Amino acid sequence: WDGNFVDAPVLFDAEAGDAFYKQPMFYAMGHFSKFVPPGSVGLDLGNAGRVELPAAAFLRPDGRVVVVALNHRRRTKHYIIRVQDGRHINMRIPPHTIQTLIYQPGPGACDDSAAGAAS
Repeated sequence: WDGNFVDAPVLFDAEAGDAFYKQPMFYAMGHFSKFVPPGSVGLDLGNAGRVELPAAAFLRPDGRVVVVALNHRRRTKHYIIRVQDGRHINMRIPPHTIQTLIYQPGPGACDDSAAGAAS
């Protein structure tokens, strides 16, 4: 610990032997690495106004889109994903959860103008 306030995915406790503790960030990072494979490209979500539900979207190398949303609130949130091909996907996310949606977009729905470099 030593007064370090920087978060880490895993904490090691040398004084307790070889004990280690997985922090919430460990699971969040694992969630992204499971659903967003190498070669994925970040997509612009086009959020208008105030964002109450942080989310990120990616076009995967297999042509599917993955949307990862975080609800850090104490209540279930409803959100709608408006796909460029005209579809609407209605979702509910429980409190304090990370949720992932993977879908196959229609032809031309994810053109190069919607894509950006994934970080």
